[in-house]
Amino acid sequence: MIRVLCATDGSEASLRAISTGLALLDLDRSRVVLVTAVPEPDPTLVTGAGFAGRVLTEEEYAEDVRASRVAGADLLQTAREQLGLPSVDTLVLTGPAGPALCDAARDSDAGLIVVGTRGRGGVARAVLGSVTDHVVRNAPCPVLTVGPDAEHDRIGPAVLCTDGSDLALHAGGVSIPLLTAVPVEIATVVAPLRLPVPYDGSGLEHVLTSSEEQRRMQAERDEGARAALDATAHALRPVVGGNLKTVALEGDPGPALCAHADDVSARVLVAGTRGRGSLRRALLGSVADHLVRNARCPVIVVGPGSRDHQD
Repeated sequence: MIRVLCATDGSEASLRAISTGLALLDLDRSRVVLVTAVPEPDPTLVTGAGFAGRVLTEEEYAEDVRASRVAGADLLQTAREQLGLPSVDTLVLTGPAGPALCDAARDSDAGLIVVGTRGRGGVARAVLGSVTDHVVRNAPCPVLTVGPDAEHDRIGPAVLCTDGSDLALHAGGVSIPLLTAVPVEIATVVAPLRLPVPYDGSGLEHVLTSSEEQRRMQAERDEGARAALDATAHALRPVVGGNLKTVALEGDPGPALCAHADDVSARVLVAGTRGRGSLRRALLGSVADHLVRNARCPVIVVGPGSRDHQD
């Protein structure tokens, strides 16, 4: 069973994100844990500690800690009922949400974290962009992000973004097995072919490119795209099975991938956070950030440290 940590702050947005995320997963192979983070009272307020001493007794501090955790437990109980998941486990964390989630995932050997990109709840903890950013960049497992504008009725494939790098292969290998049986499409993005501009009277001379040279440059670019797609498809076929559709897009990677996801009604985008392949195009943090912030479908982001949790 793969442990899935679902982060909530009690807000409607975070619950919607969890519901959308869980709909993508193979729940027969998943152990779902609802998680929230509550603030830790400042220990320097305890009598005799630091410059703010003589404010709280140790007993009062312990009571504040207990009350905070009770509030977190109550929030999770309500969330469990609203999500219709009466039997799932719950976990109350203490401290800043981002680091606490990453630590909990590491300690429990989690296979996935599900988190919304914005929200605010009753325990005054926010699953905001800053929290999501921290989790995406530091989690020891894949992170499934769901934005407030994510469309929940998509029927298209899971789209794996690849640049032909080992990290892109790793992203697909650890993420695709987590999903329900859906078609998988592999997409890569190539830069538009920019040809030299001929002399135009501006005082700047440019070398003319012959038609033959243009065709050669186009062929080299397309060959690189095909190599990246074929390498990824070959590596993932034992995991996915069947035929894998591949597509080469043109443009700026982030916007091109978001637009393609809309065109094919993609259920989820899968991307690595770093990597560089034969196309000299990188699915770097900036691209992953763009997908998380702008895609109108859920996005699974996989870092190089994410572990493989296949059975």
